[in-house]
Amino acid sequence: MGAHCGALDHNNNFWAGFSTRHFPALQSTISKYDGADWTFIPKNGDGTSGKISSIAIDKNNNVWVTTGGYLGMYNGSTWTFYGPGGFDNFTALTIDKQDNKWFIDDSEGIQKFNAGTFTQYTKQNSSLPGNFVRAIKADSLGNIWLGIDEVGLVKFDGINSLIYTTENSGISGEL
Repeated sequence: MGAHCGALDHNNNFWAGFSTRHFPALQSTISKYDGADWTFIPKNGDGTSGKISSIAIDKNNNVWVTTGGYLGMYNGSTWTFYGPGGFDNFTALTIDKQDNKWFIDDSEGIQKFNAGTFTQYTKQNSSLPGNFVRAIKADSLGNIWLGIDEVGLVKFDGINSLIYTTENSGISGEL
């Protein structure tokens, strides 16, 4: 059994999502470690499938996860899930300074979730230079940093994309 992803909340509790073949029931739980004890929190038979692939904590200390084609929020007592059906596999998750949830949508670019609404950003409908996003992280200025296959490092502000290359930045060609 191993932790597949994790995040620290505002109370310094560590939240983990497990990935294991030997204990498949744990693939649909998150676990909280408070420094002394572990608490396992199942998804309560909500019908979602897939392992917890990413965890992030919002401004209100809610725990957000990506699992299969769903985005889930645990508020300390109950789960709420968003995004049934036609989505691919949600993976890495980050939360920006406006509390928007940004996550990778498998090979379909990225998605932003705000106030119950999903907005998808792809190469076809935005300035993103590619759809195969492998890494995502929000910075303190509101930018979303992306690692995109066959493109490299990209800074995205929700409208404009800037690709960082060896020619326009100090990035080494040795990466």
